[in-house]
Amino acid sequence: MRRSYKIKSYKRIYRRSLGSIILRWVLILGVLALLFLLGWKLYEPISRFFSGEVPPVEQGEEQNNQDEAESEPNPIPEEGKTEENKEEPQEPAEEPEEETKPAPELAESALRTAYFNQDLLLNSTAFSNMLNSVKAAGMDSVMIDLKSREGWVNYPISYKEGFDDYYTASETISLEDTAKQISDAGMKPIASIYTFMDRRFQQAETYAGILYGGSENFWLDDAPEAGGKSWLNPYSPLARDYICKLIDDAAEAGFAEVVLREFRFPVGGSMEQMRFVYDEGQSKLDCLKEAAEYFRKHAEEKGVHLWIEYPVEAFIGGDTRPYGGDAEELLSGNIIVDMSGVQKDGLSENLSLIQSKASSAELAVLLQVSGNSDAQLQSQISVLQKAGINRYLLLY
Repeated sequence: MRRSYKIKSYKRIYRRSLGSIILRWVLILGVLALLFLLGWKLYEPISRFFSGEVPPVEQGEEQNNQDEAESEPNPIPEEGKTEENKEEPQEPAEEPEEETKPAPELAESALRTAYFNQDLLLNSTAFSNMLNSVKAAGMDSVMIDLKSREGWVNYPISYKEGFDDYYTASETISLEDTAKQISDAGMKPIASIYTFMDRRFQQAETYAGILYGGSENFWLDDAPEAGGKSWLNPYSPLARDYICKLIDDAAEAGFAEVVLREFRFPVGGSMEQMRFVYDEGQSKLDCLKEAAEYFRKHAEEKGVHLWIEYPVEAFIGGDTRPYGGDAEELLSGNIIVDMSGVQKDGLSENLSLIQSKASSAELAVLLQVSGNSDAQLQSQISVLQKAGINRYLLLY
């Protein structure tokens, strides 16, 4: 009989030792840590990819190169600039300061102005005596010509190098010294500028003038033997820039106000032959309105009041050709009406007519001293005051 064996069961035979268990958990934790670090490294690029912030995988190398270049502290080469950088170049540091710089505050306007001619200014003793005289008479300001009817500039202007002699008068004054002398006498200095009546500046800048027909010759308002003269072209930016230069010089010298005289187109024979370079079909009237607003804004930026003078005839049925239409449309802003040739009897009637048309204008009146007695002059001033006009200028 075969011998039977009894197999003994050991329940702990397959159980691991404590050391092996510890080793196993160390390995598991190490693998988890490795997976965590790998996931952390891959999370950012994968997230950026699916959010559309980076190009597809095949362009990744190019994008990485671009990212590295952008992270460099060195300036970006011109060929590497984006379209946005090209369209919006960095402005110089000083330009924003100029844009934000406030315009100078305008001083209070003068009320009673004595208008002196150039001959008086060239005689220092007579000029000084006259300042004292008009101050004693109650005047609060003095006006002088910066540019004459003929176009001569009465001070040493520096504008167009090599050509300034073409339009600088042979005898000049110092703007700064003259303005200071007027101020020291207790009055405001005011500058007068003959605007488009000018036969000098176009000698240096041809297209600032009015040309004749299809030629490069200047149109003259009369025959040469009769003293015909050329004029500046109100359409021309060259002429306007020149006038702005005169305004700038006046402001820098200390003049408180500027008056533009002969602010019009010329009249004369062969007017159909006038050629206005830079004219793009704008009417003469619109041209003058635009120029007036242009000069007003420019003067305001310089801190000076700007007045524009017109003859009384422009508003009471006179020749409309110098304005290309009804000059009533020019009655806005600060306006001086030259009534130096109007007698007392017609003064009140003319004033009433102009005031009815000038609801949006600040009016002043120019009167003539020569030929009027003190009593006559005071009578004229009384007419102005009764009409509500407090600003007047007296031409000496």
